[in-house]
Amino acid sequence: MKRLSSLLMLILPGVAVFADDAKPELKPYGFLKGDMYIATDGVSSWGQPQPTAVSRATGDTVNDQTMAFSAAHSRFGLKGNTDVGKINVGGVLELDFFSANSNTNFNANPRMRLAYAFCKPVQGLDIRIGQQWDLFSPLNPTTNNTNANLWYNGNYGFRRPQFQARYALNLEPVVPGIQLSIGEGAKEGSDIGRDNLSLTPMIQGRLYADIMEKITVGAGGAYTTHGKNDEIETYGISADLSLTLHKLFALKGEYGWGQNLNDVNIFNIAGNKFVTNDDDSIVNTTDKVISGFWFNATSQPLDFLTIVAGFAMESNLSDTIWEGTARENLTFYGDLIFPIGKYFSLTAEYQYVMTTVGFLDGDKEYAANVIDIAGKISF
Repeated sequence: MKRLSSLLMLILPGVAVFADDAKPELKPYGFLKGDMYIATDGVSSWGQPQPTAVSRATGDTVNDQTMAFSAAHSRFGLKGNTDVGKINVGGVLELDFFSANSNTNFNANPRMRLAYAFCKPVQGLDIRIGQQWDLFSPLNPTTNNTNANLWYNGNYGFRRPQFQARYALNLEPVVPGIQLSIGEGAKEGSDIGRDNLSLTPMIQGRLYADIMEKITVGAGGAYTTHGKNDEIETYGISADLSLTLHKLFALKGEYGWGQNLNDVNIFNIAGNKFVTNDDDSIVNTTDKVISGFWFNATSQPLDFLTIVAGFAMESNLSDTIWEGTARENLTFYGDLIFPIGKYFSLTAEYQYVMTTVGFLDGDKEYAANVIDIAGKISF
């Protein structure tokens, strides 16, 4: 793997010899979005007692009812491409401004979501270098709660810097494809020299097939190790399905299973396995095993109304579940989306979330209800 990485570093810059004066025109895209949230019970968003990106119920009796207003779900991007001879090249840059805290004293700062360059040297081949979405569990649900994204509830794919290659073969009405990547995996420490101690990149792959431009089925996997002596293994498998049969019915969803996925920012309720000491050694704690799924259905019965209904659930299958760690997390949600013209919409979402937590004296179940009303304009 190390030899392969070195070879890529030598070969890819050589593509520059084909360059001419063509410059890709990067065009802006994104959306501006404002939300009002009401939670009738204790909830948390990325560890904060806030309703802005709810992923679990906490049973908190102090912050049991909360209201918040936020514009932090807004997004801005640039993308474009041009032809250099017979090669198409381009790039994507996407930012958001997310912060779980809605207080104006904690104004959200710009955060890089995507930043990658790409080239398409031959028909069907797409090479991307930079921060991109994972191939493992690649779909995103249609929820108004965009920065919770059903993480910790059965959705697993995230974003990371990586070298990615995609190849599709047009055999109409079926288009099969393969996707492979190597990229950032470990997060053993934030100090210089304490990251990627195993020198093993995260390896991901996915096989898929598009059928009649209405059905897409895929299966993927991920693998890496952590620590100087490969003390910890992370691996997982995923399956995904998208159906777009009619404007009255579209369905998409995923299933995922894996071990120590939280250690590579594939977020789940089981938490991390590794504990790093000051001498860079890793305490070998128990493996964290999870399983989860999500799906949502979309229907547009009227030009001015779109309806979304979804369900997601995740289970902690680890042999040892520590005191206060979640055993199960589930949510279901429903959206009424009212488009006004092509680019503006109003959305009302109801979300129910239930979290089961393990304690020595028995499991406890916490439940919460969340209402989110939003306005969004896209560009």
